[in-house]
Amino acid sequence: MASNNQDPCYDLVDQAADIKPALAKLREHGVPGSPSLAVDCEGETLSRKGVLSIVSVATESHTYLFDVKKLGAKVFDEGLKELLEDPGREKLMFDCRADSDCLWHLCKVRLTNVVDLQLMQMIYQETHPILLATGSASRAQLVKNFQPKRHNFLFCLEQYVKDDQLIKAKAEGKPKMEQAGVWLQRPLDGQLLSYAAADVQGFFPLYRALKPGIGGSSGAARLQVASQRFLDYYRSLAVRTYDKFEKNCFLPWRLLPPYAHATYAEEVTCFGCKRRFPREDFLPFHVKRGNPNCPVCRKMYAQK
Repeated sequence: MASNNQDPCYDLVDQAADIKPALAKLREHGVPGSPSLAVDCEGETLSRKGVLSIVSVATESHTYLFDVKKLGAKVFDEGLKELLEDPGREKLMFDCRADSDCLWHLCKVRLTNVVDLQLMQMIYQETHPILLATGSASRAQLVKNFQPKRHNFLFCLEQYVKDDQLIKAKAEGKPKMEQAGVWLQRPLDGQLLSYAAADVQGFFPLYRALKPGIGGSSGAARLQVASQRFLDYYRSLAVRTYDKFEKNCFLPWRLLPPYAHATYAEEVTCFGCKRRFPREDFLPFHVKRGNPNCPVCRKMYAQK
């Protein structure tokens, strides 16, 4: 099913006969110098314990929404798994953690070679602080060791892309997204499909807007390392907690390295997020007491 001309254009793939033709289009060469694919997932409680409904995959010229709930494993067996796992195809995503966790634990699809645009925006923001209405940078951004909050995709569309059609599709779909079970209903609501299409279609212009400001090859190398960490952030956990220490608005501690090959000693386990960091990252009396928390988890403890 194709969308109408007034919404972000897409094709809904919900028939088995349409899977291979759609994948063939997605395998065609993209724009030179740009990632070849944009990928996003939608579902109910998107994670290993949830239900995957839609996998959206786009090039600069084609957008396909694969109805995984209807097609089942066949959509992956016919080639979508191979496409998503292809290490030779760079894929744009935005906060890939839940998508990666869901695809691996529910579908045995291991995403590779992802450029995470949420992390890209955070690197960009290091040298291009977001201005307040007064025209000055947020005071918090100027504080040493400030741990930034992650911005959502709609914010990034409004701040950097300024595409009215994509912003409208995201804004209109948001109230429906907040309703439980909407991605499990069939037929799928047209506003939800436009919302899903706007995500992947907006990834390409956002990438182009941010790329000049991330510090060239050194910034790209940092982004590559951090994106891989984001892919594994939930996916690699033996058990998930789904609590505020695992899921919150802050960039996880030490996830974005100061340079690509930076390492750190894993000496102490954080009581909150269960990740290991150098002893110097913790307050000595917390370590002695047996409940050490990294700087981000200390923030979360402070938020009652």
